[in-house]
Amino acid sequence: MILNIQNLAGILGAKLLSEPIISEICGFCFDERKIRAGECFFAPSLKSAKIAVNNGAYAIVGDIEPFDSEVAFLHCNDVDTAILRLLRYEISQKNIKIIFASKIQIALLNCLSGDFSLLPKSLAHAYFALKKSKQGEMIFALNNEGLKNLSFDGCELGAINSIKSRSHSLFYSDFVFASRHYDLPLSPVFLPEFLGILDFFASVNFSEFTLKDFRDFEYFKPLFVGVNNEPFSPSNRAFVCVNDEEILELVFSYFNKKIESDFVLALPKNMKKNKNFVNAKLIEFVSLSELKALSFRRFALVFCDYNELKERLMPAKVIENTLF
Repeated sequence: MILNIQNLAGILGAKLLSEPIISEICGFCFDERKIRAGECFFAPSLKSAKIAVNNGAYAIVGDIEPFDSEVAFLHCNDVDTAILRLLRYEISQKNIKIIFASKIQIALLNCLSGDFSLLPKSLAHAYFALKKSKQGEMIFALNNEGLKNLSFDGCELGAINSIKSRSHSLFYSDFVFASRHYDLPLSPVFLPEFLGILDFFASVNFSEFTLKDFRDFEYFKPLFVGVNNEPFSPSNRAFVCVNDEEILELVFSYFNKKIESDFVLALPKNMKKNKNFVNAKLIEFVSLSELKALSFRRFALVFCDYNELKERLMPAKVIENTLF
């Protein structure tokens, strides 16, 4: 990409503070250690700006006073806002359709494959993803006020509560949408958000998608255990691992309605307690290893990482054997 410095200032909403000999840049970089000669660098600090210039940067964007007469300095109060404006420029150049989604829906979209992509959370990674994208591509992005405030011409996925799972399981959803039957290893607590995705696909006549492994859904994973709380499948007892506080509250509310007497809530002792957990059968722990001795009848909803808990519950002999 070759871009005139004056045009770049307009795109980024920045003020050109210097009049260097160079008049254009050939690309963008967000890591001062990896910059190539001729690129523009978004500088979070004076130190990083100096390193970038020494490595060949032609332009510096940020709240930085000029210190090299051969380099273009474009002033802006907030580097992230300037990068967002650059993203908007890329989107407009390729007529890309941005669809905003909740973090649950982004995780669910990771369990699907099709002719769409997900915008990375990192602004730098998002830029390079947009740079590689196709004309008119459909890209889902985490619902972000920063993106919305820049007036992207995007839409937002909703949630549908009118269709219920026919399964009584906490871990599977069985339903029909648009004459297609779905039987998924997805807790019904997340079904409204998944239906919002399907409804959007139907509204744009997009049917070329396939289902991947929903067991990779990152926010909610059951760990089935035996009578001594060792990982064991099949079983009717499980630790249900949730690693996000907002989603923990959602799952707790759902469990409270469905199986009030059949689950306990296990939280780290140092975790700030949500007021909605006041009436919970609460167990507090300092170390996940303490859950080996936890007594519960059916389910324990735990705020933790699934893999870490599984490792702590594995019998010592099994762990020892995996080391060799």
